[in-house]
Amino acid sequence: MVSMNEPMKNMQGAMDRKTVTANQRIHLTNERHVVVQLWGTDYFVCIRDFYMTEENGFFKPCKKGINLPLKQWYEMLQRIKEIEEMISEVYGKFVKETMKGPLDSNTVSATSTKRIFLTENRHVIVQRWYPQLFVCIREYYKTEENGDYKPGRKGINLPLYQWFEMLKRANEIEDMVREIKGHDDNDNGKHPDETMGFKRPESNNENNYSNWLSQPEEDDDDDCDYDCKDTYC
Repeated sequence: MVSMNEPMKNMQGAMDRKTVTANQRIHLTNERHVVVQLWGTDYFVCIRDFYMTEENGFFKPCKKGINLPLKQWYEMLQRIKEIEEMISEVYGKFVKETMKGPLDSNTVSATSTKRIFLTENRHVIVQRWYPQLFVCIREYYKTEENGDYKPGRKGINLPLYQWFEMLKRANEIEDMVREIKGHDDNDNGKHPDETMGFKRPESNNENNYSNWLSQPEEDDDDDCDYDCKDTYC
């Protein structure tokens, strides 16, 4: 027998799963955007590829990308200096290799020694695949045979020019968070439910990599090999 309260529970469940998207979005490329969304009671900074529908011109998500809960987003921003050290390490390996002779597509890729753990299986690392450097925000799994980390499908690899563009516009991302979440005018700049006040991350080393920051969009990481008409993974 179905309880009289069952329809109410289902209705409440549907309300809890509501999705709200910020009106503003940051275009890292024509297809790659940063948006902020509310799903149910959780807030996410979504760094993802999108495609535009022909019927109404709305943006729909591809599977290539990652959705960072606010806690993980703020954690990453707090560790910008560590990520820049990782960039310097991999960039230094590239410079040493160029001194040995011309590079080509067969050149072995390089990976930062360190990795930032946002969660046990969600990491930030820096890698070079000819001819670019990438900041990789991705889920990884540990192999049983040797304990090495292998990349999973959920994640995104940002070329340096996209990474620095996203950092430059971190204040706009915070505006999107506030648009959806709302804030107290007397909160002294602190975000609701966050113990830290938001501060735009400072990146002093961007000019050191100027030759990596003007890559054309077609030189982005590998093409999306998923059905882009699917939902978020």
